[in-house]
Amino acid sequence: MHIDLIEASEADLTTLQNLMQLYTHDFSEFWAGTQRGELCGDGRFPDYPIHRYFERADWRAYLFKTADVLVGFALVNDETHSTLHADHSIAEFFVVR
Repeated sequence: MHIDLIEASEADLTTLQNLMQLYTHDFSEFWAGTQRGELCGDGRFPDYPIHRYFERADWRAYLFKTADVLVGFALVNDETHSTLHADHSIAEFFVVR
């Protein structure tokens, strides 16, 4: 299967937030009881701060498509969960089932 990796732009914010709803749903069983894993009054999970990926110079958001059909995303930044330096780190990664 061929997958196209497309760098997202600010015009893709709504698409990324929609995909993040699916991503959060998949993780909600682990995040239950936390703000991140509970639905808001409007029936949606809280929005992810994706806008940061268009404000920081070395941060990027990507969409995955196959046969021109959207199938996922990746968010890449320079932050790690350790004290080690990283030029690039996959912050979030999602492919639909």
